[in-house]
Amino acid sequence: MKNQLLFAALAVTALLSGCSKEEESDEKNGRTPISFVIGGVETRAVTTYASGSYTTVFEAGDKVGIYATGGAAYSNTELTVAESSGSYTLGGATLSYTSGTATDFTAYYPYKSESAGTVSMTVGDQSAGIKAYDLMTATKQITTGSTVSLQFQHQMAMVQVQIVGSIGTTATAITLKNVLPTVTWTAAGNSLSAATGSATDIPMYRIDAASNTYVALIPAQTLANGTEMFRTQVGGKTYTFKPNSQVELTRNKVSKFKVTINASGATMESVSNIGVDIAGWTVDATVYEDFTASTEEVPAVELISTSDFTSATLGTRVGGLKDIMSEGWVQVGPEANAAITLAGGTLTLQSQTSVTSSNWYNRAVAFRSKAIASGITKFTLKFTVKCSNASGNLQLGVLQPEVSSGNTFFKLGTVTNHNYITVGTEESAKEYEIDLSTSNPTGGVYTNGILVYLAPKTNDGYTYTITNVTLVEKK
Repeated sequence: MKNQLLFAALAVTALLSGCSKEEESDEKNGRTPISFVIGGVETRAVTTYASGSYTTVFEAGDKVGIYATGGAAYSNTELTVAESSGSYTLGGATLSYTSGTATDFTAYYPYKSESAGTVSMTVGDQSAGIKAYDLMTATKQITTGSTVSLQFQHQMAMVQVQIVGSIGTTATAITLKNVLPTVTWTAAGNSLSAATGSATDIPMYRIDAASNTYVALIPAQTLANGTEMFRTQVGGKTYTFKPNSQVELTRNKVSKFKVTINASGATMESVSNIGVDIAGWTVDATVYEDFTASTEEVPAVELISTSDFTSATLGTRVGGLKDIMSEGWVQVGPEANAAITLAGGTLTLQSQTSVTSSNWYNRAVAFRSKAIASGITKFTLKFTVKCSNASGNLQLGVLQPEVSSGNTFFKLGTVTNHNYITVGTEESAKEYEIDLSTSNPTGGVYTNGILVYLAPKTNDGYTYTITNVTLVEKK
């Protein structure tokens, strides 16, 4: 179902000083105070979505810049939008001109204080919204009267893509690739430069979750034949899409595309009647017939590497597993009741024979990983270990960090707590396949990382030596 973006025509009036003496002075000097009206549907890009339709209005605090020549001289005068009961005004300066003299006004949005006749805009990450990159301009010449009617036009190109298919509908992000990110607008002549800069990736804004549609605003440009255009990652795979002919992305137009991702593969096409309709933007009717879609497995991520372990140092001792808030190795326990060292890639854990606290975690060492990809629940943990006694017992746990003590977590293939592995005096390589999807029945997610801990058995008095620790995501 199409969603129609409804734009309110905004009557925007410049706030004068409110001083009648100033108005009288202007009139005596042959100058006429002026107000501004923004009319028509070509207003700002979509910023809100509610009740099945798009509604866009200026917001209090929005700023525009004004230039004027002829019967007035203004250079990047800043005006600020204020709103009251649905009425929009521009305040911050008193503007006037010499009536009877042709006067050219040029306005642009969004305002930039450093502008001196030109505005340079470089687009970037738009996953949180596109408002900051909706460069719009308007021009108007008047000779008489006190109202300047401004009809703004979008100066960027809009790219819209819808992701569909049995797998595609589960995607939550997509990136527009190889964008020339910078454009310069010149007030004199209301002209735009060609797009410049190094090829840049632009994470797109998810404008409509229901249809899984994304948009981005970029300078008008031509995407060359065979250049990667879109990339998304879903279900442990990366999908890339390339046009097999050059694609023209035109100022003030929306270029619409659709990518379909199913178990059997992926396709891409250009379609003008999909996604969302946005008033004030013209849909580019050009149809591109040929695209190439590619699929590759997402490389496994090594969360703990041998090299990291070799160069690691133990952080400040913390009181419990829930207190480990950042990536890296730390000691766990409120008391110094175990000798724990990490140097030159060798971790040494020595449990004391007599301690004031018998909590199982009081002599542990733990590692918290960086954030992991959504949907990843399987990991391979490897390390080499030996003990000073043939009857050593080392506790191993993998769990979700920042979860209450009631959280269930992987313990040697079960969800029961406090299991131990037997460790002898001969160095032994250990490898464990960890599946947190089965050990967390509440369905918790692990995008904030996972926690690995190792702890000697309470009061055994043995020394454990651990090397070559690695933890790798499994697809």
